[in-house]
Order: sequence, then C-alpha cells, then structure tokens
Amino acid sequence: MVQHKLTILNENYCQRAKLSFVQKIKENPDQANELLGYFVQRLRNMDEQAMMQAFAPQTVRVQFELKGLWDSALPDRRSSDIQIAKVGLKQTARSAHVHLEEVMSSLESDSTGLI
Repeated sequence: MVQHKLTILNENYCQRAKLSFVQKIKENPDQANELLGYFVQRLRNMDEQAMMQAFAPQTVRVQFELKGLWDSALPDRRSSDIQIAKVGLKQTARSAHVHLEEVMSSLESDSTGLI
C-alpha cells in the first residue's frame, strides 16, 4: 500500500514538473532550442562513445577519452595553452576500458597530440 501511494505522489510530481517545463518552453523558445541542441550533442557523443567502446582498438579508445577530457577541461587562468581537468589516470583508464599502462603509454608517447 505504501508503494502505491508513493507511485501516485511521484506521478503527480512528474505531471507538475512537466507542466512547468512546457510553460517555460513556451515563455522562452530560444532557451528550449538551446537545450534541445545540448541534448542532441550529448546523444551524438554517447553514440560515438558506444561505437568507440565496441569496435576501436585500445589506443584509439584512450585517445578518444583524452580528447574528451581536453574538450571539457577548464582553461588555466595564467596560460591559455593549458587546460585543467581534475581526473586521474585510473579514472581515464576505466572510462576507456583499458589498463592503466595503456593510458600512461599513450601519454608518454604523446600519440594523442594533446600534450
């Protein structure tokens, strides 16, 4: 019985959130277009990443992950040539589905073109 009430409450909340969202879209269609553009870009990136994970060799997967880090990194305040991303090598290796040594090797050989 508790689960049933919780489901009804969640459904009511979702309906109110949807109405609020639709109202905001109608009030400012430019923001809606910007938001949709963001979602489209994210879907394309996810599709590209899925293809990369499924078919690309390890070195290409590492390069793809490092490029994604570079693109999402924040520029350094002191030098425009430096980008800052607070992500470790282990996390990068995990995202690329490779061993840590592969990421280190790629960075040491500068095969990424990012260093």
